[in-house]
Amino acid sequence: MRLPLVLALALATTLAQAAPRPTIDPKIERALTTGLVTHPGQRARLRAVRTAPVTIELRAPADAAALARLQRAGARLHQAGGRTVHYRRFVPAVVDRAALGALAGLDSVARVTLLGHRGPAPLDHSAGLIGVAGARGARPAQDLLTGAGMLVADMDTNADVFHPTFFRADAGAYDWIDVDGDGVFTPGVDAIDLDRNGRVDDGEIGRWLKAETRDGYRGVIVPARADAFDPSVDWVYLDANGNGARDYGAAAGFDDTVPAFGEPLFVPDDANRSGAIEVGERFFRLGTSKFRKIWVRLQNWATEDHVFERGVDLATAVIDYSHGLYGYSDALHASGVLSIVAGDVALAGRRWVGMAPEAEIVLGFEFEVPVATAAWAMGESPDVALYELSPWTGYPLDGTDALSQLIDESTEADGVIHTCPVGDQAGAGKHGQVTVAAGATATLPFTVPAQLGALSWVELSFNARGPGAAGLVFTLTEPGGQTHSLTAASTLANGAVCYPTGETSPRGTRLVDVFLYTDTPAQSAIATGAWTVTVQGDASGAATVDAYVYDERSGFGEGVAWGAAVATDLSTLGIPSVADHCIAVAAHTGHPHTALEPWFYDFPPGGAGEVRDYSPWGPRIDGAQKPDVAAPDNPWVAAPHDQMWGTSDLVVPHGAMWPFGGTSGAAPHVTGVAALLAQTGIRGDAARDAIRAGAFVDDVTGAVPNDRYGFGRLNAAGAFGVSAAGAAPTVTVAVTPAYPRPGQSATLTVQAVDPDGSAGALEAKWDDGYDGTWDTPYGALAPRTVSSAAAGTQAFKVRVRDASGRFGEAIARVTWSDTPPDGGVGDGGRDGQGAGGSDGGCRAAPTATGGSGWAALAGAALLVARRRRRRAQLAGTARR
Repeated sequence: MRLPLVLALALATTLAQAAPRPTIDPKIERALTTGLVTHPGQRARLRAVRTAPVTIELRAPADAAALARLQRAGARLHQAGGRTVHYRRFVPAVVDRAALGALAGLDSVARVTLLGHRGPAPLDHSAGLIGVAGARGARPAQDLLTGAGMLVADMDTNADVFHPTFFRADAGAYDWIDVDGDGVFTPGVDAIDLDRNGRVDDGEIGRWLKAETRDGYRGVIVPARADAFDPSVDWVYLDANGNGARDYGAAAGFDDTVPAFGEPLFVPDDANRSGAIEVGERFFRLGTSKFRKIWVRLQNWATEDHVFERGVDLATAVIDYSHGLYGYSDALHASGVLSIVAGDVALAGRRWVGMAPEAEIVLGFEFEVPVATAAWAMGESPDVALYELSPWTGYPLDGTDALSQLIDESTEADGVIHTCPVGDQAGAGKHGQVTVAAGATATLPFTVPAQLGALSWVELSFNARGPGAAGLVFTLTEPGGQTHSLTAASTLANGAVCYPTGETSPRGTRLVDVFLYTDTPAQSAIATGAWTVTVQGDASGAATVDAYVYDERSGFGEGVAWGAAVATDLSTLGIPSVADHCIAVAAHTGHPHTALEPWFYDFPPGGAGEVRDYSPWGPRIDGAQKPDVAAPDNPWVAAPHDQMWGTSDLVVPHGAMWPFGGTSGAAPHVTGVAALLAQTGIRGDAARDAIRAGAFVDDVTGAVPNDRYGFGRLNAAGAFGVSAAGAAPTVTVAVTPAYPRPGQSATLTVQAVDPDGSAGALEAKWDDGYDGTWDTPYGALAPRTVSSAAAGTQAFKVRVRDASGRFGEAIARVTWSDTPPDGGVGDGGRDGQGAGGSDGGCRAAPTATGGSGWAALAGAALLVARRRRRRAQLAGTARR
């Protein structure tokens, strides 16, 4: 049956109204024409291939049919790990002009937006500042919170997956042999009994892998630690081939089946926190990587597009691809970030331990705004996600960009906790603001300084809001007086190009984005001097214009800048910290710069807890509260074993550490705390609300919420509703009788003191055999009976926790023998026939090799003297 013409037209009109046409980002056409997407080095290649990276937002979550329609339209979808990359309705893709035209005709498509530049990457003591110990013990029923079972996704640069801090201590517990008989482990002298035969065999001498402290900007060694083996930060390895270095990775012949992907690597267990590994304390071999997967997606620069997967080919991962494209090793940034989140091992004596050291990691590395890797990461079902980028030009800054929308949707749909540094762009004149009255005129002056050299591009972005925003007219004036209407592309006086685009966000922000660019900076560089943008108001009403600038040289530092009359640090947040549901993190001083610790740089000077001048301010341009919280910014972090600045001769050694500043150093603290919250079932906005509610508020923060601190300074314990203050118990163990015979029982008596709590609240659990596995649940402190039918030595480790979850540990070794020695403490295997023993503070258990009473007492006195000398040495050295 045919419908009458009038009804047919009415039905067609109704269908058209029900399915509006897709919104196409005008910056895509500019990118296809100019190649201007990310770094200038990519421009020629992108222009040659005439494609652009985009995000396709559908009207409903994508299914197989929807993805097939996009591919038929010509969109090149990404494949990673055998699946098409997308998250719900967000589909990252690469398009040419033909595909873009076809997408514009699909009713299922809501919006197509350009993935522009990501901007520069925003660059133990921290644990004390934010009360991590209180947070870890905040849920006694779950024991110590370490992020176990949690997955953290990081959208970032590459990382050094071979750094010792990124492995679990799950490849076995090993005794050491006290070759020189001095009672403490000495690298290069004493041995780790890898084959557990009680002898020093070839290749078993423990070598020192030093956590060498480096200046994070010059790369030189700094004396931030004692120049001696320090079990709180160092590692030990076995040099199997005798070449004087720890070998690792596929290039050295090691694959994913080898613990820590290389020669045996160990973390010392200084259970009694004495600053030395004493007879009886053990070494735990590092084994499983904390990285589950890494997607390296560098299609528009290098040719890598691969998911490295643990257990498959992670040991083949490459540290550096671009060799300094952004001025430093590809692995520099994320190595530091992720060591704050999940670095090292949560042993009692370790200091530079991440917030959630047992969390797993997936990492996405791409040079554009990481919607592709974010969509891939969401497919891995993370508990927490971190976005280490903060571009402030090229996007409406009202939370409607594609990445912010993906974040918001995954928070609401899947309860993912998202964390975002706000950037480091404050204090550099990157933002100017004017209010334009109805029909009036305002000016936004900016300067291109000559000291930047020959610039090939500058980007200007204008976010206009208010009744008169749609009618504003923007005009650019060059230093020489030539003017250009910012409605169409034009040629500048020296031959460079001015290319503006315009769009309106779903929240009503009018974005005018302008590229000033040249392909021949030697002949037609962007003119230096004073420029002006004139804004003519519309008669319909007033409007506020937030103007932002970015150039290729200055990054977050001073460069092209708005004039003092209009410059302001208010509303300087980058994306995606502007997302409704991402926890936006500002930076406050962690380690202050002092004469004794000059390697903690001035940014500029600030006392502990003070917000950094470079840390962007809120609110969001529409007035929404941002940031959410401030966190410390410059802890010691993992440095990649690579050329520091990409092409320099300075190679950072394996296992090195350096301070890591910026909101990049602040945000991972929040990410790690969020992982602890997720471990207890607190997810999504509930985690954000807990972090806000528990934050430190004092005279430094002022009344909160505010534009600098948000709701205050991060307080991990406060997020769990417990106190950040507290001290750990001290623990010793007594063994009676000292020398039980085979078949006879021995009693282990724990003696513990809680400096700030009730002794009746203390609980203990035991690791029988001291193999790293707890064999009993927590219970009241009570004498423990152990026995052995055969002669030999057994080790026992006890952990005692108080009501706040803080803990102390001790170790006891019990030797069953038919012919016990005549008293005293044994020599810990000086003859090479046995491993050492310790009690974690109480010399209670002799070893099988024994010794005379007077000799044992003399040895104990010498050991105490050594401990005191070592403590004195450490006390005189900066140990933060």
